[in-house]
Amino acid sequence: MKSIDIKIDRDKLPPPSSVDYFVLLDKIEGDARKDENRLNDKTKRTFEVKALLSKELFFNQKVDFSIDEKAGSSFFVLPPNAVKMLIPNTFGVFACHKNEANELSLITTDIDTNGWEEAFQIFFKVVSPFLDHLSFITNSPFIISKVYCRDKKNDYSVHSYEVPYYPVSINPDINSIPNELIPIFSLYREAKNNVSSYYRFLCFYKILEGIFKNIRPQLFSLAKERNITIQSIKEKVPGHKDLGQEHKIYVGENIRKIFDDYLTNQFRNTVAHYLLDDGSVLNVSDYYINTKFNNVLLLIELCVRKVIENQLNYFEQLYKGSN
Repeated sequence: MKSIDIKIDRDKLPPPSSVDYFVLLDKIEGDARKDENRLNDKTKRTFEVKALLSKELFFNQKVDFSIDEKAGSSFFVLPPNAVKMLIPNTFGVFACHKNEANELSLITTDIDTNGWEEAFQIFFKVVSPFLDHLSFITNSPFIISKVYCRDKKNDYSVHSYEVPYYPVSINPDINSIPNELIPIFSLYREAKNNVSSYYRFLCFYKILEGIFKNIRPQLFSLAKERNITIQSIKEKVPGHKDLGQEHKIYVGENIRKIFDDYLTNQFRNTVAHYLLDDGSVLNVSDYYINTKFNNVLLLIELCVRKVIENQLNYFEQLYKGSN
């Protein structure tokens, strides 16, 4: 297949590290079907689904949609004489292909369902327990680096990708960091270095929790002891072009209130407990739950950055008042 380069303005992409999906609709000569009908078809049909495995984290500066067994890798090694591994289940047979080093590298199947999101949900419902169990019995990690789905009826494909980071100029004149914020910046870096939406959420949440419940009260207490007046700053959720509709309603709201009423009740309490309030069990490999946490990451990161900026301002006021 001939490779095609597509150039997209960076400001039209979601924020770096976001997981997004790119839809490519084939143009077929003589095909009179309307694009919207092909993309919005709700009938049951066949989807080809693929998932590429990887051993390691990586941060690319370009998006690559190619997906085949040679590009994948894992610590799960098949015998040299094995062609592939099959996973029979109620949805059909899933095939696990290997690369030239005999490592499981690509999982493929066909799924009959009503849409590509449902196809991914079914795919992960079958594949995740299999891979999670392999991770346990081999004591090895694995990463699903990207997934692919093709609507065989309507001739379009859906490609997952992680929005790349890009080089950023820095000012060599770096200000000193308050000792109290060293663990905070460590948590922020941990969030940035990880691909798990759950872990990243918890890192961001711990930053807000640490500042609101520990660092900030101690700073104001110290300022009171030294008779220093700290000018407080109203912390409002900032806007962003990529905030989803369910989160745009929080723009301008008090960040501490969002932390207590929304982030804690809807997300932190969910990811921190094995049994949920409704009696169900949290499955971190579930496609829809993972998507839910991935979608809230931009909101919580915007809050985190605003709160850290304000906390730095408070420390600056404290230091100036102490001189």
